[in-house]
Amino acid sequence: MANRWGWLLAVGLWGLPSVAVAVEPRTIEGTLDGTEAKLDDGSFYDSYEFEGKAGESVAIALDSSEFDTYLVLLDPAGKSLVQQDDGEGANARLAVTLPEAGRYQVLATSYQPGTKGAYQLRWQPATAAEVTRFQQKSEADRLFQQGNQQYRTSQFREAIQSWEAALQIYRTLRDRQGEAASLGNLGLAYRSLGQYQQAIDFQEQSLAIKREIGNRQGEAASLGNLGNAYDSLGQYQRAINYHEQSLALQREIGDR
Repeated sequence: MANRWGWLLAVGLWGLPSVAVAVEPRTIEGTLDGTEAKLDDGSFYDSYEFEGKAGESVAIALDSSEFDTYLVLLDPAGKSLVQQDDGEGANARLAVTLPEAGRYQVLATSYQPGTKGAYQLRWQPATAAEVTRFQQKSEADRLFQQGNQQYRTSQFREAIQSWEAALQIYRTLRDRQGEAASLGNLGLAYRSLGQYQQAIDFQEQSLAIKREIGNRQGEAASLGNLGNAYDSLGQYQRAINYHEQSLALQREIGDR
């Protein structure tokens, strides 16, 4: 996941945020309407504070049906402790054990700059299992992004190792979205290595999961990737069939 802390340094964060005690569950209904402060990239954000104790575990969730949410948790010194945009679909989740006592700040913002819409922010005490799961998910995301970076620099075998490691964690967590993404990327890497049948096998697994979870945009991408793989094999009619399916689906969902 992209690190956005650099953007936060350029804006004033310590205005008049709401304050609550962390051990008390709280739900906040809010809206990013364009009147809030902005991050450097143009993202609007609202800020909220709570008092935390060293060793206390807190779970924070930011949900919206109108935009892809993004969470940032700042420690008492104003430094980024953790940030996250991955949860269920477009919702953000995090669970962390606080390292020290003091006032922590939660930034509720969007993944895409300039996005507006209503949201619900919640925090409550987290269980040890929730913290462990978040740590595992964060490690899987780190490996996934590491693979992306390796792939972009043509380190295909290294990328495969990173994505395979991420895949195992996603499967342990039963994170179907992460599993599908890892499988699809493995397919891309094997195609880059000229191992087209393996590429097809991974893309077909990814496609099946995307259909299962209703990821229509991801489904279109997998169909296109299958078309590319069959094109590399010289099976042009099958390639055309997959590309036609991908095109039809993109038109259906309005993906221009």
